[in-house]
Amino acid sequence: YLRGAGMVLVDLLRQDRNPGIRDSTKRRAAHSRSFPAETLTTLRHSNSEHTHTAVTALGLFDQAAQALGQPGLHWNTKRCELTAGAYLSPHYDPADVQAYLILDRTEETPHEESGTFVFSDPRAGIQNVFVPGMPWNKSVSVRAEPGRFFAAPGWLATMVTPLAEGEHLSWLHLQGSRY
Repeated sequence: YLRGAGMVLVDLLRQDRNPGIRDSTKRRAAHSRSFPAETLTTLRHSNSEHTHTAVTALGLFDQAAQALGQPGLHWNTKRCELTAGAYLSPHYDPADVQAYLILDRTEETPHEESGTFVFSDPRAGIQNVFVPGMPWNKSVSVRAEPGRFFAAPGWLATMVTPLAEGEHLSWLHLQGSRY
C-alpha cells in the first residue's frame, strides 16, 4: 500500500504472503487473501458477460472502489494479453479507478523486471521534490503474478515492461468511472 500526494496504489489480493509492492518505503499491502487457481482459470476462459458477472460476485469492484475512496462507480472489464517481447508503453486510463487481476503468467526463463506493472506520478516537476510517503523515483512496480489484484487512480501513468523470451501474461483490466 502506497499513499502520498494524491497517489494511491493498493495491492488488494495476493496469492503469496510476501510484501506486495516493491518501493523504497517497504510498506506491505493493505489487504491480502488467497485467490483460488480454479477461479482464475474460469475467468481466463469465460466470455466478457460472464467475466463481468463473476468479478461482480467476487466483490472485486467494491474492494477497488473502497480502497481508493471512490464509491458508486460504473465498471467495465476487458481481458488483456501480452506475449514475449511485447510491452505496454506509459499511458493514462480515462477511468477514475483502474484495477488489474493477473490471471496467468508463463515464464520459461524468469526475469525479475519482465512483465512488471509500473505506475508513475505524471505531474511536472514531481521528480525533483521530496513528497512524504513517496519513493524517490516517484514510480511503483508491481510484479505480475497469478492471483494478484491491485488498483490505482486512472490519472497515474501506467506501463507494463517487456516480457522476456518464452513469457506470456494475461490479466483482467477493470475500469471504474462515474459516468
